[in-house]
Amino acid sequence: MANIRSLKKDINYVSSELVIECFTYNFLIPEKNQDELASIIADSINMKQNLVQQINEAKKNAKTPLSQQMKTVRKNFHEQVEGLVGRIASISK
Repeated sequence: MANIRSLKKDINYVSSELVIECFTYNFLIPEKNQDELASIIADSINMKQNLVQQINEAKKNAKTPLSQQMKTVRKNFHEQVEGLVGRIASISK
């Protein structure tokens, strides 16, 4: 269960860092792409909620092994974070 706890902590930490990054970018360059930044913030919050919900549901689901479900959640987490970071990077170009 320690791995699940650390995964939840990682999800919370990374999603909050993405939100902070968007607010920082908006503070430094307020005239550029506020709508896109708001969209990234909303997607980051939704990502966090969805992934934590997947983890909680995986504990209840006995059809597939828990370790396999956590691998899927980790994979989804990394893919979504890469997408959000890419969107933040594309704003600054």
